[in-house]
Amino acid sequence: MAGGSQTRRNEGGGAFGGMRAGSDQFPATSPEWGHIGQPEFIATITLLIAGKVFLTFPATLTERAKTSGWMVTTIGALVAAAGVLVIISLMNRFPDYSLARVSISLAGPVIGSLLNLALSLFFLVLAATILREAAETLVIGILPTTPLSVLVAVMALVVAYGAYLGIEAVSRTVFLLSPWLMGLLAAIVLSDAGFFDFQRLLPVWSTRPADVIWLGVVRSALYAEVVSVAFLYPALRRKRPILGGTLLSMGLAWVIITGIMVSTVATFGVTGAARTAFPIFFMARLIHFGRFLQRVEALFIFLWFFSAALNVTVAFYIANVAVSETLHLPNYRPLVPAMTIILYTVALLAPSYIAVINFEADGIRGFGSLICFGIPLLLMAVAVITGKRQPGTGAGGQGSSGDTKGASADAG
Repeated sequence: MAGGSQTRRNEGGGAFGGMRAGSDQFPATSPEWGHIGQPEFIATITLLIAGKVFLTFPATLTERAKTSGWMVTTIGALVAAAGVLVIISLMNRFPDYSLARVSISLAGPVIGSLLNLALSLFFLVLAATILREAAETLVIGILPTTPLSVLVAVMALVVAYGAYLGIEAVSRTVFLLSPWLMGLLAAIVLSDAGFFDFQRLLPVWSTRPADVIWLGVVRSALYAEVVSVAFLYPALRRKRPILGGTLLSMGLAWVIITGIMVSTVATFGVTGAARTAFPIFFMARLIHFGRFLQRVEALFIFLWFFSAALNVTVAFYIANVAVSETLHLPNYRPLVPAMTIILYTVALLAPSYIAVINFEADGIRGFGSLICFGIPLLLMAVAVITGKRQPGTGAGGQGSSGDTKGASADAG
């Protein structure tokens, strides 16, 4: 496709406007995807996976794994890496498709639509949960008299605007803010190093090894957001190095998540870390350099707000794309207003903050792997058995739009 203004065509060669409703035809390329470079892609996937460290995740995992939390995150990363291999192998067969389109192409319009519904619900509920946790953090930290519904509404509008702009704008924003977020996290951890007591990390096996391994397998859902790679695939400028970029993103996320787990337990101990709602926020409150540098958590709140907003925006964008491609819509943007109202409603469904925490820990992180890794595995099995792949691609899985340039660049 030469540019974003070119007329969209379906696989049969006709104009998109004449496409038969409900058919298995899709636009071969969609201008609203935009383009994502490798650095932006790595930053976006890393934030989507590791952004949970700003919320209650360190506390809930410490409560369940005790001092073995760092081993649980490591085992979960290894299991998720195996899932990544399946996801990338599947998408290499359909280099110009998103996972929603692959699902319908392989599983048919009925079963494929149901699978897409599960994926869309997962990302919508994930976005709503993070949105609620973020708003609760603002209420607890700096805005105790502000109604929760007002904060959720304001953040939902910010998220809707970001999703409407598209993944290209969001990924570039993530790339620009990532160094600041990483620097902030590093500053908090290093500034609190004087409070570390690594004896608090003992005993290493605070629970039975078999329980730690099983918990690590189940908690591979900590990295379930990596399935978003399959929805961002059509927007990638070069698809050849995608496996390395995805594994690098997971590696960076693992370093951040594991580092924060170790730091919070070394600072507060198992009991203190498990009872602290937002460990990173309270670690920032511990920073005290003399009389003139105190209360630096205000800076943390500012950057943390953008981190949470970008995290929710990416998840919300994927939920919209999954629905639009299931309905064979040429553009996801008309869905954004209605989906925003649903996002706001779902975010306020939980009766209390404790209910949100428990649902995120036991629901999303307990069963997320079945959806995010199980569906691609099922589709990959169907693709191998039936031998299906995107029309016009060979055994190497090279796509028809933009991959030729990427292949030439790799060859050079």
